Order: sequence, then structure tokens, then C-alpha cells
Amino acid sequence: MTKSFTLEFPHVERYFWTIVDQPNFHKIIAKPKEAKKEVKKEEPKCKAEEPAEEEEAPKPKPRNPLDLLPPKVSGIYNDPEGYSIWFYDYKYNDENTVSFVTLNKVGGFLQRMDLARKYAFGKMLVIGSDSPYKVKGLWLFRGKDIPHFVLDQCYVRYGALRVDKGRHQ
Repeated sequence: MTKSFTLEFPHVERYFWTIVDQPNFHKIIAKPKEAKKEVKKEEPKCKAEEPAEEEEAPKPKPRNPLDLLPPKVSGIYNDPEGYSIWFYDYKYNDENTVSFVTLNKVGGFLQRMDLARKYAFGKMLVIGSDSPYKVKGLWLFRGKDIPHFVLDQCYVRYGALRVDKGRHQ
């Protein structure tokens, strides 16, 4: 550090020399000396400019098949092709012996269902005052079936029954 550089930072310089003058510091590192002149850093010489690699254009994201459905203006009850209602029932209710653990399972399911926020609306219930607690739900999905990404990500431990199938056919 040169004197011209440290004049701008007097408190930092004082702190530095206070630390350096400690006896324990001298046991590890020799006492530094103040620089007489400023050392200039040499710029690395550039090699011949290499041609930049061509960047590939980003691939378009695959469209969700539910985005391809036409927009709906009528009510859901008039459109069995556009919407479907499903009743969910947890397959392993006998495992639900502790209330907060059961609520955590439902919370985890809803967190995974966040993928379907744009295409679904639902309600999950934990039923019962004594264990084993029952977990049930009712979901409205865009389209005729449960979307594939919901089946892959969320549906493993739940059984589903389509509620509106008989009414529309």
C-alpha cells in the first residue's frame, strides 16, 4: 500500500497497522513494509480473437395440451368437454393416526398440485375427530380427464372417481 493510496482511507490504515503490530501477528507473518512506489498491473495480452461460438436459440417450451383448449365463456355445467369434476379419496387412511401429520400430508399434496393451479380448482378435507383421520377432496379440472402432469407428480397415493361423468352422458 502506498502512502497516496492510504491517505483516502485513514481509519482503515490505522486499523491495518494496529493489527500488524500485534506480537501474535509477527509469530505467523513477518511485519509488512510500506510500498515506496505503486506497482502497475500488466494487462494480459489477448490471443488472436477466437470466433465466438454460435449460441443456439432457446428451444420453445412444449405447450401444455390444456392451453390448447378453447377459452370458455359458458358455465362449467354446460361443457362436459371443457371441465371435469373429480372426487379424491386417500388410499391409506389407516396411516392417518396423528392429526398434524395428516395435515402435513395434505399440505404436501397441495404443494405438488401447485403445478395445476392454472387448470384446476379444488378443496381437500381432513375428516374426523379421532384417528384414523379420513382425507377426501373434490377437484375441478380443465379438460375431460385429470391432466397427465398431475397424475405423474401428485396422484400416487390418491384414488379418483369422476363425479360428473354420468350426468353429462
